[in-house]
This record gives sequence, structure tokens and C-alpha cells, in this order.
Amino acid sequence: MVSEVEIRPAKEEDIPVINEIYNHAVRTSTATLETKEKTREERMEWFRQHGNRYPVFVTVVDGKVVGWGSISPYSSTRNGWKSTVESSIYVDPDCKGRGLGKLLAGHTVSTAQKLGYHAIIAQVVEDNIASLKMLEKHGFEQVGVLKDAGYKFDQWLNIVLMEKLLPVEDKAYA
Repeated sequence: MVSEVEIRPAKEEDIPVINEIYNHAVRTSTATLETKEKTREERMEWFRQHGNRYPVFVTVVDGKVVGWGSISPYSSTRNGWKSTVESSIYVDPDCKGRGLGKLLAGHTVSTAQKLGYHAIIAQVVEDNIASLKMLEKHGFEQVGVLKDAGYKFDQWLNIVLMEKLLPVEDKAYA
């Protein structure tokens, strides 16, 4: 575990680091099925689309952003999905294995619950065992596998759908 860890709402000045962490995953892993790095402008537009209902947050260790997470609409075009969100978590490769992803996952769950969401979905490539175990520790369950649904690095990839249901207190989203 690391010292001096803070999770806070992301700010516009965090965008370059958020993008750097994400683009590293684009280049080197199947943590995202994106195959083209995002520009600063694309990431800024993504950030501006999130806002209070769909927050982006960062993990800061000793004053440096080393990870980020977001809550995004699962489907922004169909109103029946408004109580369901998708979770994304990325950690700087130099900081993996320190429990930061676990902290971000916990923060995602508590934030989604405070915002009144009922279901959180995470889509994880089947061979990403560390992420699957981390999500399970936070109460996510495997609810399905999309066979050969992703393609990256010249291989077909199975995508595991993980879900956590939250109690609904505010029926406005039910």
C-alpha cells in the first residue's frame, strides 16, 4: 500500500495525465479495446460530457495523479438504462499492484450509490484476472461472456460482463 493517497474529482488540468494513462493502455494492453490513442482534444470533450451525474475522479499519491476512474452512461440513447452506469478504472503502469485500483473500485461503487444508480456494469477482457478479482472483491458478479466480441493485437477476445446491483432509495431512477 502507498501513503498519502487521495481520491478527488478530476479537474481540467488532470486531463493530460488521464490521457497519458489511458493511451498507455491503448498501446500496450487489452484493458481497453480502443486501438487508436486519444488526442488531448478528444479527452477534453469526453471529460466535458461527464459532469456531476457521470463523474470522473483521480487518485493522487504524494501530489501526483496516478490513476483515474469514471462513471459513464451505459446507454445514453435509451431512457430505460438511466439507472445503469458503466465503470472504468485505469492506473499508471508504474503504480500497479499497490491497491490503487481497489481504492478506485470502492470509490466508484460508493459514488454510484450516492448518485442513486441501481446497477454498475464493468466490461473486462477475460484474461485480465487481476481486474476480475478486484471487481469480485467489491461485490461484482459475472453475468455473462461475450465470445470473440473484441479484437485487438491480432486476436479475438472474450469480454466478461461484471455487474453490481445497488440498493435503490430514490425511485426517480427506478
